[in-house]
Amino acid sequence: NRPMAIEKRFVQSVLRFKRLILAVTLLLTGVAGFYATKVGFDNSIEIWFLEGDETLETYKDFQEQFGGDQVTVMGLFTDQLFTTQSLELLKALSEEAAELPYTKRVRSLISSNVPHLIDDSLEISPLFKEVPTTATGLATLRQQVLSHPGLTNTLVSPDGKGTAILVELSEEGYDYPNKVELYDALKALRDKYADKLAEANASLLFSG
Repeated sequence: NRPMAIEKRFVQSVLRFKRLILAVTLLLTGVAGFYATKVGFDNSIEIWFLEGDETLETYKDFQEQFGGDQVTVMGLFTDQLFTTQSLELLKALSEEAAELPYTKRVRSLISSNVPHLIDDSLEISPLFKEVPTTATGLATLRQQVLSHPGLTNTLVSPDGKGTAILVELSEEGYDYPNKVELYDALKALRDKYADKLAEANASLLFSG
């Protein structure tokens, strides 16, 4: 029976050269595995447009004006947000998050610009330049923030116990490995401030 004879010779050949076949298989698997680690996934919107495309330029202008579409949110939660201790902690976290790799900019209560009436003139300036240290200053800030429709339910919870730190990613941060690196850096930042978080009876959570 010719088919059976062919199968028999094939099996005999495999058994005769089994060590060589195993070595070649392992070699090919190793080479394939090595190059598989180099494979990346580009999920940026730019790959769908030609360079200089009008729609793409409009999209970039929008991002520059209103922020990017990929953001990581840090949520700072505490029973007393409007205290000097909690606001100093928020300030430190916001400033250090802005220095992390693949961060384009950070938005929080610390960096928010709001309208101020100064000498009958309306000016757009930071919510506050220095963290208040008096009870009156803290109470005024609390009232100003919680009565502002652009801040409540966006950067701060209505009860004044939680606030968001929005970390906008740079274009390089859109790549998955770089996102992981940024996320690890944010976790390291939380670990760095673990004692201060505990002192303020606060927690820091991540999303995005």
